[in-house]
Amino acid sequence: MWQTIREDGDCIFVRLKVRSPAIKVGVFVGRAGVAAVAGGRSLAGLRERPGYHAKNLPSMSTLRHVVNNFSVFGGVQDRRKGRRSSIKEAEVRKVTTLYESSQLLSLRTASRKTGQSRQKVSTILRKKILKKAYKAKIRMALTERQRKTRIECCKNLLQKKSILSKVWFTDESWFYSDGIAQKKNQYYWAFNKDAVTPLESQLTPIKVMVLAAVSSKGVIGPYFFHKNGSHVTVNQETYGDCVFWFVKKLKEKRNFKSAWFMQDGALSHTALRSRNLIKQHFGERAVGKFLPVSWPPYSPDLTPVNFWLWPTLKRIIFSGRDSPFTSIASLKRAITWGFNKLRSRDFSHLTVAVEDRLKKCIENEGFRS
Repeated sequence: MWQTIREDGDCIFVRLKVRSPAIKVGVFVGRAGVAAVAGGRSLAGLRERPGYHAKNLPSMSTLRHVVNNFSVFGGVQDRRKGRRSSIKEAEVRKVTTLYESSQLLSLRTASRKTGQSRQKVSTILRKKILKKAYKAKIRMALTERQRKTRIECCKNLLQKKSILSKVWFTDESWFYSDGIAQKKNQYYWAFNKDAVTPLESQLTPIKVMVLAAVSSKGVIGPYFFHKNGSHVTVNQETYGDCVFWFVKKLKEKRNFKSAWFMQDGALSHTALRSRNLIKQHFGERAVGKFLPVSWPPYSPDLTPVNFWLWPTLKRIIFSGRDSPFTSIASLKRAITWGFNKLRSRDFSHLTVAVEDRLKKCIENEGFRS
């Protein structure tokens, strides 16, 4: 390995590392050519010195290469010469035109249509056109009227943002016995593929409907729509029982008088009996469809129960499981255990998260983010 030490007139002093300790090599440049002296001896004499092998010492062609490097680059290290680009302007124009017509083309399709290799198409996109690949997002198709309603509701809620820290957001969700973590996030560490146990999915999995409420003050739940060993349909009667249960739990927290209640626009929620029951307990402190304060329609993306509580809870319950629950009772116990683990967490961040999402909804012209 060469390392420049100094330059003195026509002599370049470099350090050469060989098997034995590093030695200094003086490379002299003169009219007669290139000569070298190492350790006070010529290279020929150095080859005869014990401990140095001829194959470890530089040849004259190597020394000429060192001198050339120093004169051109100012150093003795080799500079890698990059291969000239084989990409032509016509090829760049062809790829540019193709991706201007459609941004969802795969490299395989673009390669077939342009007659170029996938690697070349990728290089043109990244280094010539300066484009990056982004994962496609899917959002619900909303009509113009629905988007305007969402924007109006978001603006109204932001004007009353002082209530966001007092609102208890409620919603329901199904929990399935085989609700194992997503396959793309589930990895096995094994010596071979045969040692990996397949994840089983039941043909008719056991399931239970759960309602919960969350706010900056904490979490209330779970409430199971399951009685006497069978599912309970969520209608205005069963939902009324759920509201009574929620009011009872909220009074136990001793902040009932300042609490606000929020629900989405499900039919069982907007039924006249349900709305009258909610107004009876909460008066003007109610948020939702046909309630004193309107909640944006088609907006699970704005409800912390949907965008935070359910994903977090299901991750706690199902992560690490490689087999489904075998009974409703075991599934309900696991859900209750997951809620108990959540109770010790800090929920104050949810108020800021909801406010940020309301602003984002307005910025996106009513579309979901």
